[in-house]
Amino acid sequence: MSHEEGMVRLTLSAGKANGVRPSDIVGSIAGHADIPGRSIGKIFIKKIK
Repeated sequence: MSHEEGMVRLTLSAGKANGVRPSDIVGSIAGHADIPGRSIGKIFIKKIK
């Protein structure tokens, strides 16, 4: 899966099993980076065995 120019891919070691939701990630990144949440692309959360 590629990403758009100027974007980065972020991988976290937390997911569905930890109760993480896309809104949690958007809120955290947007708040700490002082950017609007709408500028953050799609977030995929999957369960890893």
